[in-house]
Amino acid sequence: MRNCLSYAVLEWFRQRKATGKGGYIKIRKSLIAELHGVGRFHVFHLVPHFLHETRDGKVTQLVRTPEENAKARQVGPWRDWLWLWHFQGHVIDGDEDYKKGDE
Repeated sequence: MRNCLSYAVLEWFRQRKATGKGGYIKIRKSLIAELHGVGRFHVFHLVPHFLHETRDGKVTQLVRTPEENAKARQVGPWRDWLWLWHFQGHVIDGDEDYKKGDE
């Protein structure tokens, strides 16, 4: 299983082993609702996204590739929901809006 949660937890353990301090796991609202353009009160607005922050403030996160997002748009929101539990993705630095560069 590879997703943003498993990445953040694994990074926390790696940092803990390397430095004795694991850092923090941050939680943000996922952009899946924006990706599919669902309504304001849709359940997808409750989906979390997880990031890892080291003690010195470096933030990294695992996000889906632009190709994976394009495929997700094609299959629709409910099948995409299943893909959130496992995707290839890529790691980016920072806490910025990871949708930038996707279009």
